[in-house]
Amino acid sequence: MRTILEEGPKILSSVQLSLQVMKCFTVEKPVWGIRELARELDQSHTKIFRILETMKEEGFAVQNPETKKYSLGTPYIELGNLVKKQFNVEEELRPCMIELRDALDESIFFTVINQRQGKTLIAVDSQQGVKFTAFEGSSEPLYAGASYRAILAYQSPEFIQEVLSEEMFPYTEKTILDKEVHYEKLAEIRKQGYAISYGEYTRDVCAIAFPIRDASSEVRASLTISGPLYRISEEKQQDALNIGKVTQGKIEHILKRSNIYF
Repeated sequence: MRTILEEGPKILSSVQLSLQVMKCFTVEKPVWGIRELARELDQSHTKIFRILETMKEEGFAVQNPETKKYSLGTPYIELGNLVKKQFNVEEELRPCMIELRDALDESIFFTVINQRQGKTLIAVDSQQGVKFTAFEGSSEPLYAGASYRAILAYQSPEFIQEVLSEEMFPYTEKTILDKEVHYEKLAEIRKQGYAISYGEYTRDVCAIAFPIRDASSEVRASLTISGPLYRISEEKQQDALNIGKVTQGKIEHILKRSNIYF
């Protein structure tokens, strides 16, 4: 008897070909016949016919009754609108982040999970002369400080084990490299609902990060308040926790309302 794993490559190959078929429908070439599409992809017309007929059955393709050629169906409009919402997430979230920045006058970052890394999606810099700046689009491992651990803490045990089994790079002398210490930190984050780090990713910088649940109700992002250690007193840390918690709720409401996933 063949196992599911043994059948995997065949299934993946079929899905891959279906995706290649969909990608052929462009603004420049929105209509295709079976044989010309088969030539384009160097595939048998029987395979292409089955894929197109399946797409038609599910509404993802329509066939002109006269020419017998195919074009994309209306479900792609809904999918396109969803993708557009995801790419416009900055327009939705930046005002909340600016409000938080103005309340604390420290830098604010929004980080999303990106495979086994965290990617800075939005950065709002402090208006003070001395500040910590993160570059939008930059990615770092999920063990490297509060922004990333706030996400890692809520992933599956298997995922956490994979991340912590990889070689860890010391960004500063305070970067945590001990796997057991990481597990303790992650448990602490789940208990208290936020992460905090002191100089682990950048020297002399304090970061306070809140886990963010997207429309799936899974933690796929984090919101971080970051500034120089000398400016982050215990009193300011408490202010950051109180105000940041409110912003965390606002952002999660926006993601759920707008059906945004990461």
